[in-house]
Amino acid sequence: MSDLGVQPTAGVTPGLSQAQRLSNTFTAPSKTFEDIMRGNKSWWMPFLIYVVLGFVFYGVVNAKVGMRQVSENQVKLSPKAEDQMAQLTPEQR
Repeated sequence: MSDLGVQPTAGVTPGLSQAQRLSNTFTAPSKTFEDIMRGNKSWWMPFLIYVVLGFVFYGVVNAKVGMRQVSENQVKLSPKAEDQMAQLTPEQR
């Protein structure tokens, strides 16, 4: 059976894989940006990294600070929210 996949033409370099693009971001950024300029735009690796780092950040904040303290700090930063909290009964807080 013949291979019907797209074959690169002479003079055109194939795009970087996601792993190559990720590693080249730190070691050879020019290669990564050239690959993006050639039109090899993919969204799943940055999205995956964002999700993983988000879970790590949430876990660290939850373990070290606690969600109760985070919410109290957010209320203190907003005068409008602080006024609304002052009007609530202790049970509602």
